[in-house]
Amino acid sequence: LDHPHQGLADALTVRRRIGRQRSKVVVSWTPHVKPLPLAVPHAAVVAFAHEGHEVVVAHPEGFELDEGVMADAVRIADDAGGSVRMSSDREEALDGARVVYAKSWGSRGSYGKEAEGRARIERHGDWMIDASAMAATDSAVFLHRLPVRRGVVVSDDVLVSDASVVIDQAAARLDVQKAGIYGLDFSPDGKLLLTATDQGRSHLIDLTDGSIRLSLPPEGPVGRPFNNAVFDGSGERIAI
Repeated sequence: LDHPHQGLADALTVRRRIGRQRSKVVVSWTPHVKPLPLAVPHAAVVAFAHEGHEVVVAHPEGFELDEGVMADAVRIADDAGGSVRMSSDREEALDGARVVYAKSWGSRGSYGKEAEGRARIERHGDWMIDASAMAATDSAVFLHRLPVRRGVVVSDDVLVSDASVVIDQAAARLDVQKAGIYGLDFSPDGKLLLTATDQGRSHLIDLTDGSIRLSLPPEGPVGRPFNNAVFDGSGERIAI
C-alpha cells in the first residue's frame, strides 16, 4: 500500500521546481494496459499532504484509493495547512493545477478479476494526459514515476515538453535513498535524526517532527561528521 522513497522523491521534485508555497497538486488516474498497484499514488498523496499542498486525486468512479490511506492523508494535510480531496470530474480537478502527476492504478473492486479490471480501464481511455488536459492547468509541471507507456498514459507532446520533469523526478529517487541510508542516528534525547545534504548545505533533520536541527553552508562540516553527534544552532558540537 505504500512506496515511501517514491513519495519522498515526488515531493522533493515539486519542491525543487515550484518551491514550498501551497499549490494545487493533482494526482490523476490514467489508463493502462493492465491494472497496477496502488502503492505509488498512495505514497504521492501522503507526501504532498505533508508538504501542505491542495491535493486533488482525480479518477473515474470505481477507482478510489484506500479509505484508510486517504483518511491519514486528510489528517496530515490538515495539520500542514493543506487539503486532500477526491474528484471524478477531471476538468474541474485540473483547473488551476500547478502540478499534474499521472499514475495508473487498478480498481480495488476488480482485484483478482483480471478481465473485469481490464474492461474497467478500457472504458476510460479519455483520461490520458495530453496537451488539452495540460492546457486546463496553471502552467503545471508534469510528473510520472517512469517507465511510462506513451500514447496510453501520456501523449508524446506532453512527455517531451518543457513542462515534463520526469527525468528530474527519477534522479530525485537517488537523492532521497542516499539520504535515507547515509546518516540515521539517535540523539541523546531519543530523537531519530537524519543527515542530508542539498546543494552543498548539510542538514540535520529531526524525523520525529520534520524540523531541521541545523543547516550549515558548504564551508561547514557536511555529511558523515554529523553522525553520532548533535549540534546546536551555532554549529557547536554539544553531544556525542
